[in-house]
Order: sequence, then C-alpha cells, then structure tokens
Amino acid sequence: MNAMPVDSAHAKKISDHALRASDHLNSILIELLDGADTETAATSKELIGSLLGEIYFGILRPIHDKYPELAPEDLRPKS
Repeated sequence: MNAMPVDSAHAKKISDHALRASDHLNSILIELLDGADTETAATSKELIGSLLGEIYFGILRPIHDKYPELAPEDLRPKS
C-alpha cells in the first residue's frame, strides 16, 4: 500500500474493511471446498490464498506496522 492513511481513524476504517473482506473470502473458500474434487479444491485454495496474501501484505500489515494498536490480537507479533 503506497498511500498509507495519514491518521489512525482512517487506517482503522480501512483495516476493518480488509478484515471483513478476508472473512468473506474464507467463507467463499469453505463453500468452494464443499464437495469439490481435488483439482478444484487445490485451485480454490491457491486463488483465495493469493487474495488473502495480497490483503494482508498489501493493506493490513503496512497499517498495523504503523498503527500496531489497530491489529487484532491474533495478528499481533508474539512477544
């Protein structure tokens, strides 16, 4: 993400949207895997995994690096 939000309120809104999108993608994957053959399952996992990676590394991680208090507990670095 090249254009990092300037303030934490804007960053929080973006982070919340990105987290919801990730949840939706996970739900889509569960539906795609239901009864899928091996090839379809592998393709679905690869596609959804790629999208989740883009959301995390392109949006969430830069925001949470700048505003660590916005990161959900499960995405915070372990101390």
